[in-house]
Parts: sequence; structure tokens; C-alpha cells
Amino acid sequence: MRLTTYRRNGTPVSTAVWFAEADDGTLWVMTPHNTGKVKRVRRNHAAQVAPSTPRGRALGSAMAGVIDIVDDLQLARRANEALRKKYGWMRRGLDLLLSRTAMSDITHRTIHVNDIDMHVAEAGQGPAVLFLHGFPDVWYAWRSQLPALAAAGYHTIAPDLRGCGQSEAPRSIEKYSMRTMTADVVGLLDAMGEHSAVLVAHDMGAHVGWTAAQRFPDRVRAIVALSSPFMPRSPTPPIQRLRDAARDRFHFVSYVQEPGKAEAELEVDVRRSLRLFVHALSGDAPPELVHHLFMERSSTSGCLDGMPEPHRMPNWFTEDDLEYCAREFERTGFAGALNPYRNFDRDWIELAELADVKVHQPALYMAGELDSVTRLGSLDPMRKWVPNLREIVILSACGHWIQQERPEPVSQQLIAFLKNLPVEDPSSAS
Repeated sequence: MRLTTYRRNGTPVSTAVWFAEADDGTLWVMTPHNTGKVKRVRRNHAAQVAPSTPRGRALGSAMAGVIDIVDDLQLARRANEALRKKYGWMRRGLDLLLSRTAMSDITHRTIHVNDIDMHVAEAGQGPAVLFLHGFPDVWYAWRSQLPALAAAGYHTIAPDLRGCGQSEAPRSIEKYSMRTMTADVVGLLDAMGEHSAVLVAHDMGAHVGWTAAQRFPDRVRAIVALSSPFMPRSPTPPIQRLRDAARDRFHFVSYVQEPGKAEAELEVDVRRSLRLFVHALSGDAPPELVHHLFMERSSTSGCLDGMPEPHRMPNWFTEDDLEYCAREFERTGFAGALNPYRNFDRDWIELAELADVKVHQPALYMAGELDSVTRLGSLDPMRKWVPNLREIVILSACGHWIQQERPEPVSQQLIAFLKNLPVEDPSSAS
């Protein structure tokens, strides 16, 4: 399928029209007023409406005339944004059409990397951009960015991190150490024939990305971190430090240290767990909820305690999106996604040589203004330890799931950042 816009008699129609062309030639059409099914038409031939539904026939009068098919993803995205602002009630339908059409350009394969089989989603050709998801996510968290950056001329790559989704999940906790996870990044680049890549990473994936940038500066051209700023090595092992700081309050990292405890809670009803998690940390949650979850819950609380049941799923994370992610975690469980947190003390010991290593690559940091790290944390250490931090972008009315809550602004920021990077020296790949 491909995303296009309609023009009528060489000029844009007064109410912009979207369609997605399926492999069988069917055109699915959406306007701010109707949704219909239109038969395939050749360039500069009149559109013929399929007599499948009364709604489709009604659309015929609006579609009469000569059309021109414009294959321009960026133009289509700009039209989508304009329609969204003008017709807010159509936002969900337009986003779904955009997402489902663009998703068809993403391909999947399994690659043997660092002694595991890793599932990879990818799109486009050009300089490599490697996306690293967080918790509790899979590659699907980047479903909007992969086609957007591919259309801008980049080879976009989004693996399921080890233990997640369709990638292999070793049983041993130590197989999820940061030394191993960053070796996965380099191993994936090697397996795909890429000398280097720009890393775009969210949440736990950002921890992996920052560390990979420290360990392998010749393989990481630049880094974009979402929601998780760079944090220097603490003077003492982190788990006890976190427990001391939390005292009698709930702390997620402390809570998940005991193998099986968090899994037992989250796997009772995976769909509900994901639904609560996504809503509670998003910009759609009640504004006082972040403070309650991070500052007021008792240390005896469970992970989901205090997270309210949403009335409905948000436009940016539909029931279909929930279903995809729930199926993945119902099959794998949450152990693989939680095991990196259980290696924090091991990482502190194994990566002691990075204690004084700054991240010198060009960097961009983005977060939502309603995210806990924005409201309760500090970005000052990152400013000191990432001297080439080019910009800090805080998106208004946005929570933790920044690339999903605000896909277009995030993609636009990524493309602008990438376009301003120095051209890589081809001789460095030899």
C-alpha cells in the first residue's frame, strides 16, 4: 500500500481526501465527512465509486471529476496535520489510515546476533538509524517513526530487544547485563552490514543507547534519547542507593528486583496491565497522578496499585495497538523485559571503566512535560556529561510515551536533527 493525496482537475479538492491503495487495486478513501470504497483508477481518469455501501455512493458526488495521484508521504503527513487541526473529530480515523498504510512499508526478519535470534523491523534505505524501545514495549513503539524517517532517506531499524517480542529470551538474568545489551547493538550493526548508526532510544532503551555511545564511540554517530536522560555512575551500588532514597515509598526498580514478583502481578491479566501502565504514565492521565505514583505510594504497594482504569484507550494507542502488544507479552511474559533492571548492580561493577567517560557524540534529548522525569527529576547532570547536547525538547501536554503520544512532532525533530549531522566519512567504514 502507499499513502497519497487526491487532487481534482489539477488542484487540491476543497475538503482534502485521503486514500490508501491496496494490493488488489482497491482505493480506500476518507474525507472529513465520509468514508467510502472507491475502485482503482488510472492517473487522470475519473473516479468510479464502488456500489458497496450507500455511504460509498454518496461519496461519488464529491469525487466526480478528473484526479491526479500525488505520491508524496511528507505532503500527505502535512495534509493529515491540517485536517487534524480543522476536523478534530476525524483525528482517530485519519491517524489509523496513516498508520496502517505506512505500516505496510515495514519489513521483518530474524537475525542471529550475539548468540541470540533477534527480530528486526526495518524500512527504507540510506544512513542507518537504530531504534531501541523501552519497558513495557516492543519494536512496535516505533511504528510511526520507521516509515517517516524512511521516507526522509534513512534506513530505519527497530529490533525487539533481547527477551522481548519475537527476539530470543535467555533464561539467565545475567544475560541481560548492560555489557551484553550494548554488545547486541554492535552485533546487530555488524550483521546488517552497517558500520555505524544514529541511536534513537526510549526509556530502558535509552540506558542501552547512552552506554553504547560510551563504549563504542566509533559505532554510534549520534544519539537521541527520549524520556531517560544520561545519568553518570553513582558513587555507590545503585539498588541500595535507590532503596535508601525511597525509604518507605514504592520504587519500581526496587520492586522488580525479586525475580517472579512483578511477573506474578503483571501476567495475571496482560491486557489490563498494559492498559493501566500506558494510561497512567501518559499525558491523558489526571495531572496529579504522577506525583501520587512516584511519591505517595507505600513500599508495600504493587506496581499497578493506584493506576486508574481508563474510560477508553487514547487515539494514539488504540485497542488494535493494545491487542498487538498484549499478544506479544502474553506469549513471552515480562521476565525478559524486567531483567535489565535486575542487573543494575552488576552493571555498576562491570562497567566501572565508564565512570569518567562523557558522551561526546551529537545528542538530542526529548521528553513530555508531564513525564515523571520532567516533573520530578533534573536534567543538569546530562548537560555536564553530554557536552555536545544540541537541544532539549520538551513537548507540551505529553507524558512518558512521547514517540507514540506525539508521533509527528517527534519524527519532525528527528529528521531535523539527522539532517544537521556531519556527513559520515566513507573511509571510516572500511
